[in-house]
Amino acid sequence: MWLALTHVVVVMPYALRLVLASATGLDRDAEKAALSLGAGRLTAFRRIVLPLILPGVVGGWMLAFIQSFDELTMTVFVATPGTTTLPVAMYNQIAQTIDPLVASVSTVLIAGTVVLMVLLDRLVGLDRVLIGKG
Repeated sequence: MWLALTHVVVVMPYALRLVLASATGLDRDAEKAALSLGAGRLTAFRRIVLPLILPGVVGGWMLAFIQSFDELTMTVFVATPGTTTLPVAMYNQIAQTIDPLVASVSTVLIAGTVVLMVLLDRLVGLDRVLIGKG
């Protein structure tokens, strides 16, 4: 629990900044129109506001994940002996042995990232996810 809480505390400013930046530039007229036509606040948020701020939310999530994955030092200090995250396991593997296991895990992570980016590009379009609707 403490490990997750410390990761949230560390990455929250980065993610929040992207989400707030996308919400600040949001035009509220469509949301006001939906509310005046009888939609509830949750429905207006889910159908109007969320699709408009989705690039900021996705960007914030991606930045938070990368930052959290990169926080090896904090994880080493906060994690209990029974808790081993992937970055800590990779660091321990490098420190203890000379083995190509870490290189293969890194290759799998890079290939997975490439596959995810190609999938995002085909399904949604990377320009829409990363930049917005324009």
